[in-house]
Amino acid sequence: MLLTAVLVGVAVSAPLDVAAAGEATWRHGREALDPSAVSATVVGGTRGQGAEPQTERLAHLDALSSAVSAAGRDAGLGDALELQTVEPVSVQDPAVPGPKHAHAPVVLVSRTSTSTSTSPTSTTTSSSAEANLHLVAGRVDAAGVLVPQDLADQLHLRPGDRMTLAGSVTTRARPAGVTVSGIYVRPAAPLAAYWAGLGLRFFLRAPGRGDEGVVYPPAPVIAAPALLDALAGTIDSPVDVEWSFPAPRTLDLATAERTASAYARLAAAVAGGRVTEAALPVGDPPVLRTSLPGLIADARRTTALLSPPVRAVGVGGAAAALVLVGAWAAASSRRREVQLRGLLARGLRPAEAAGRAARAAVPAVLLGAVLGTALGWAGVSLLGPARVRPDTATAAGALLAAVAALVVVAVVTAALVARLDRVDAGRLEQRLGRVPWLPVLSAVAAVAALPLLHGSGTSTGTSTGGAPLGAVALAVPLLVVGAGAGLAVTALQRLAPRALPALDRLPTGAFLAARRVLAAPGAARLVVVACAVALGLSVYASALADSSSRTLRAKAAVAVGADAVVSADDRVLPALPAGTSAVLRDPQVSVASATRNAALLALDPETFAAVATWDTRFGDRDRLLHRLAGAPGSVPVVIAGDATGLPSTGAAALQEGPYTLQVQVVARVPAFPGMLGRGPLVVVAQQPLLAALAAHDPSPRALFDQEVWVRGDSAPAQRALGLTGSGAAATTTTTAGFLQRPDVRSAAYALAYLRAVAGAGGALGLLGLVLHAAGQQRRRTVATVLLDRMGLGRAAGRTAAALELGLLAGTALVCGCVLALPACAFVLGRVDPVPAVAPAPLFRVPALALLAVVVGTLAAVVLGALLVDRLARRAPAGTVMRAPA
Repeated sequence: MLLTAVLVGVAVSAPLDVAAAGEATWRHGREALDPSAVSATVVGGTRGQGAEPQTERLAHLDALSSAVSAAGRDAGLGDALELQTVEPVSVQDPAVPGPKHAHAPVVLVSRTSTSTSTSPTSTTTSSSAEANLHLVAGRVDAAGVLVPQDLADQLHLRPGDRMTLAGSVTTRARPAGVTVSGIYVRPAAPLAAYWAGLGLRFFLRAPGRGDEGVVYPPAPVIAAPALLDALAGTIDSPVDVEWSFPAPRTLDLATAERTASAYARLAAAVAGGRVTEAALPVGDPPVLRTSLPGLIADARRTTALLSPPVRAVGVGGAAAALVLVGAWAAASSRRREVQLRGLLARGLRPAEAAGRAARAAVPAVLLGAVLGTALGWAGVSLLGPARVRPDTATAAGALLAAVAALVVVAVVTAALVARLDRVDAGRLEQRLGRVPWLPVLSAVAAVAALPLLHGSGTSTGTSTGGAPLGAVALAVPLLVVGAGAGLAVTALQRLAPRALPALDRLPTGAFLAARRVLAAPGAARLVVVACAVALGLSVYASALADSSSRTLRAKAAVAVGADAVVSADDRVLPALPAGTSAVLRDPQVSVASATRNAALLALDPETFAAVATWDTRFGDRDRLLHRLAGAPGSVPVVIAGDATGLPSTGAAALQEGPYTLQVQVVARVPAFPGMLGRGPLVVVAQQPLLAALAAHDPSPRALFDQEVWVRGDSAPAQRALGLTGSGAAATTTTTAGFLQRPDVRSAAYALAYLRAVAGAGGALGLLGLVLHAAGQQRRRTVATVLLDRMGLGRAAGRTAAALELGLLAGTALVCGCVLALPACAFVLGRVDPVPAVAPAPLFRVPALALLAVVVGTLAAVVLGALLVDRLARRAPAGTVMRAPA
């Protein structure tokens, strides 16, 4: 049952882990965006190139709205939530007399549903904007407008007052008077679903520039649709319309894909047919905007990159579990060998014996399948990227694994029973025993390593990146550990005869343990190799995961440079807050006598050290910054990355724009924060560079792109630069964003899955070692009783069991760890999760994993010794001694 549970758990967890990775990528992308960005919004209105007055355009707006809503219903999205806005609009201040009135900017807003029905995917429960506002004075009236309280206080307005609106400056525009029917309080965050996506546009405070604190957007004046159209026609201002089809609140990846299909049908309908015809007399053709397809594409790319390595790990784990199931079936048949021989004499056929064995295994296999499915799902849900629900594919995988286990039990049983009825049954074992398995295994390992030597062997290819877990990258370490452990055990066994005279001087327990190990060289070799492969796989997976994690963090430091980088092009830099550093960049400069161009990064040594993300692999940061400061009158530079064709040291001529500068190359480093790709990067301090350029150009900063590197939260720097909302997000790059890239996430998820499966394999290997000790004790029952009668004490017996198990486990531990770490370094140096970004993979010894393996091995030895001692004490001495020979 346990082996079946392991088999089914591995078979079930692989597709669940891939699905969980896709779900996690989808959720992260959705949480990073405003809910309205995930929804589909058809944008149109009365803006156009024609000279028609707005009154003529507005006469056809209802037909366009009906066509868009009909297209949404046909796509399965229900009715649209319509938003109409008119801007620029200003309110004349009656307190300021004269021909030039003071104006307060406002936005005329109407938010309604095109139908009173509620669509299945709509998050709107009301078709009235007024129902989602808190009025502090007045009432709702279709002939009047609702104004925010701050605007009413500014202009001293009360319900019933008249206010005058002004719009465009065309010859047809006239001021429009309207009655204030009510005053409302601006909604506070969190906004109701009715106003989803409109907070920063109409209601909520947004960060301001410098010391200006926070500012509000233009005040929204709420009007009924008919009144808004009438006012827009009078002031001759265009009406912008957004027909929104909100996505469901609980939107998992599967639902998102169905919603995206509906959005695609809506986009096709908007691009042609009735919607286009209805938009002709209104204005420009409407367009559909949604970020949903991009989020789904990121999730699918993550799963596409993750699926091959996870499938390789899952198939390997399932195959290993099937081998163990076959070994269990063989051991079960050998325990019943006498019974099977008797049944063969009575006419039992191998096929019938296989059927009986399969039927007898059905209850255990079914229980193991249920347990394995539960464990696989629970493991992915608790330790994986996200919680997912089992589906039909999960059930199919569990069923397939259970059937495979029954087939293996039947086939192995049939093969062994058939051999019992043959006279020459031992010839195959004799022939197989003469095969030099260790040289063959070593040769296979060497051949398998050839693709890695030639730069292939990853699951996704070294050019596009992805998880470094191709079949070759997984098989080579196992073959190396298996062959190396076998060779080590064989060498020890050949040297053992020389130590036989020394065994006589050992204590009784140690002597007995050594003799038992030497008396069964084949069994010892098999146990050590199997356990070494299991422990080596666990160490290899941990080393690969830790090394890749360090590599990805170093790549993030190189690709981004700091926690956040804010682009500040064409801006005069203000006084920046603490924790920031201004950086100048030129994507392409040339060096005289060099065969290739390079990028340039100009930094401020005084603030750079406290902001940049640094890895010790890059070099001594303080020493490099000190050398960049240089002596007055010189321009020292550091060359980072692949600098083939560039001068290594000494003087060089740098071409920056139309000017040539004499620089001094003072150092070369493998990577540097801010490198764009693997190409060379020329790093220079700002002060000497700008001083040298000032002799040729009075505005040297204009030659470069400007960036602000930030440690920690980027919001203070964004406010200082005057960036808010979507503008801040579009100009900011973060280290966290780099680590959320699909290729990076897929590598992290695949390595985490490999670590989990390898950890389970290591635990299973140690459990197999304990069970091997128990099986050996059962076969030694007579010898144990005789030794007890001859005076062997219980303490010596326990010592012998512990030392025997310790010798096997210790040899396996040393072989597994000593061989797995170099194998990981070898594989890691030839695969790269993100090859387009420096530096090369960085190896890291997994100290915690090694400690866990050592502790687990000691625990297995102690547990095995206690189990052997318990079996020895429970042996019925009288029955054993009276048993016939």
